[in-house]
Amino acid sequence: MKFIKMFILVYLVIHFYPTIAFAQDYNKTTDTTESRISLPRFDVHIGAGWVNGARLGTRLLFTKYFSTEVAYGYNITNFLSLSDEEKKYSLAINYHPYIHSKLIISFIITYGEKVYLLNRSINFSLNVGFLELKRKNISPFIRSGIYFQVGEKYYKKGFHKREIGLNVDIGINWNLP
Repeated sequence: MKFIKMFILVYLVIHFYPTIAFAQDYNKTTDTTESRISLPRFDVHIGAGWVNGARLGTRLLFTKYFSTEVAYGYNITNFLSLSDEEKKYSLAINYHPYIHSKLIISFIITYGEKVYLLNRSINFSLNVGFLELKRKNISPFIRSGIYFQVGEKYYKKGFHKREIGLNVDIGINWNLP
């Protein structure tokens, strides 16, 4: 529970600090050579990924090159088998290297907890993919990369390395004005 409260607090600070600190700049748009992107840009998305599960989340593009995202959902295996229910809380920082491209590089941290087995895990994932966040529309996104998982079992104390694997993340986002 402490981790979840800390997670929410860190996210709120990261998510809203640029809006508060630089509010006077957000009503401006970039110059005409960069396609006049108004900031901040928000989206709501639904997605499914191996690391962050089936989820509902939001993103904030607070500069032309960086966005943050937060999501809540359930492990994909909850829907594919009769496994123990696992909740997932995700926080990501996305880098958009080119102003006219949909290319993104994402670093995702996901905290997962199995309700009945008292089992927790943290996934760190580095992904590359395609996401449209700079125009008002509904569009699909996809990203993939590698992840590293550390976890804690109910019968062992402390976190330990569990696995390294590939992550695929797909979904649909709705960009808000």
